[in-house]
Amino acid sequence: MFRSPQQYFHSGAVILLSYALRQSCPEHLRVVREMSVVLGKRGRPEPDVSVVRDRELKPRKYAEAGIPHFWRVEQEDTGRHPVVYVLELEPATRTYVVTGVHHGRLKVGGPFEIDIDLTEIDRM
Repeated sequence: MFRSPQQYFHSGAVILLSYALRQSCPEHLRVVREMSVVLGKRGRPEPDVSVVRDRELKPRKYAEAGIPHFWRVEQEDTGRHPVVYVLELEPATRTYVVTGVHHGRLKVGGPFEIDIDLTEIDRM
């Protein structure tokens, strides 16, 4: 398949900027790719790369929408394996509460049975 030089440049620029921003981004911010930004009823541009405050914004919006389960995936301090924070919606306050922090293995019973060896990332 043939791709234009502009497509290669654009793809390379997005990868380069994403990587460089992740290296220097403060811990409370996240670099994300191709996520819509709601500016109004009909305005939803999708920047190639954005820096956002995901840790506070997404959980709050999902909780307000009544989504019962939310997982936050971070890197272990070693940078090798994921750590999964499992949260559930507390209906009275419509906020999330942490029900588990999983290192090495993610095994939960809800919203359905899940058993994932998080160290498998080494094989990806």
